[in-house]
Amino acid sequence: MVSIWYTHPRLYDFGMSIIHGKNYTKRYVLIAEIIQPNSSVLDIGCGSCLLQRYIEDKNVHYEGWDLNPFFVKNTQKKGGLILLKNATKATIPEKDYIVISDVLHHIAKKDKGLVKECLKKIKKALIIVEPFTDSKEVGRKAHGFLRKIRRKISFIEKIIGENDGVNNPHDILIKTQNDLIKYFDMFGINTKKVIGGELVVIYENERYREINKTK
Repeated sequence: MVSIWYTHPRLYDFGMSIIHGKNYTKRYVLIAEIIQPNSSVLDIGCGSCLLQRYIEDKNVHYEGWDLNPFFVKNTQKKGGLILLKNATKATIPEKDYIVISDVLHHIAKKDKGLVKECLKKIKKALIIVEPFTDSKEVGRKAHGFLRKIRRKISFIEKIIGENDGVNNPHDILIKTQNDLIKYFDMFGINTKKVIGGELVVIYENERYREINKTK
């Protein structure tokens, strides 16, 4: 059994919009600005494949991975390239860009391995989006408060919580903003931007970064 938000892509996007407000779409606007035309993109934990809508006019080769069969089947029916794959077990392919949005805090025991593997496979950049606990955003504060209540009442967690049917919601680990910054700095040089209650981190491939400096 999965919670209601994970039964359909539109319900997922609706739930995320409640939590993040307008900042939910702002993240995709930012990511779309980073991604160059005619590039290849792997979207890990793609959910509703919302990112694809923001880059579809750039002639990119988009591929989404997710473990939610409802999301995968829905997008495949519409002709989208989305695969039912576990990024912590599958071989990560080489891509110009790899995007990991709202995933790492769900896989706290395997997050570092995934980041390191993706860094090896990027031709241009790895883009990661993660929430932090000490956000001043009303939606994020309310979500954090409700999470504490849900975790005490299991049947509520199963219905309207973060029970995605794959990862244990009790294993979710969301860091403070400072801890998140320190965490991402462990993996090397990066650029960070805050959007609401989330941190967007960009790691550029070293060769690609040097090319950009000369432009």
